[in-house]
Amino acid sequence: MWINAYYQDKNVAEYFDKWTELNQVKAIVDNPALYQKQANLEEIEELTNEQLAITLYTKSGFVLYSSNPLKSGYVWKERMFKGLYELQQSYNAFTYKEPVYRHGDLLGIYGKFH
Repeated sequence: MWINAYYQDKNVAEYFDKWTELNQVKAIVDNPALYQKQANLEEIEELTNEQLAITLYTKSGFVLYSSNPLKSGYVWKERMFKGLYELQQSYNAFTYKEPVYRHGDLLGIYGKFH
């Protein structure tokens, strides 16, 4: 039983670590200027690495930026809007998606993958 408790405690600690990291990322990707054409993406590019991938989508599903070179083009809206505001954990990764608004209008969505 103590082994299960150990892994549960480890999962909870990892979840809170990821949530803290997510809040740091949100402070940058929640900027409406990033969802405009010709946006300066330098700050986002500095955040990404082998452990952290970020994708920015327009409200129509067009990929504005992705640190993953395999993600480009369009994403179906249904897929893009699925799981918003949920920090989802899979075997080896965490994912999170959130919309970005300006004056109540949806500009786009960002996704963080770790």
